[in-house]
Amino acid sequence: MKKALRDSHGIFGGELSGHFYYRDNFCADSGMITFVHMLNIISQGSSKVSALIKPLRRYFPSGEINFQIEDKKAKMDELAKRYREGQG
Repeated sequence: MKKALRDSHGIFGGELSGHFYYRDNFCADSGMITFVHMLNIISQGSSKVSALIKPLRRYFPSGEINFQIEDKKAKMDELAKRYREGQG
């Protein structure tokens, strides 16, 4: 995420996992900065947080997916071959 934020020259980036990154914080994650921003936003209006974030929910969160692979090298080679053109 840090690299993506730097490469895109963004000022803010986030992950569905709840990590939020700020350019002015060395492109690092900061829960405290996010908390202070949210307190400021909430204190300035009468909307619920759920109403504030509703327009931002464009993608379905799949949640974290974990699985075990026996032959990791073979799987990485298969994925590299399948996505070598940047598409599936």
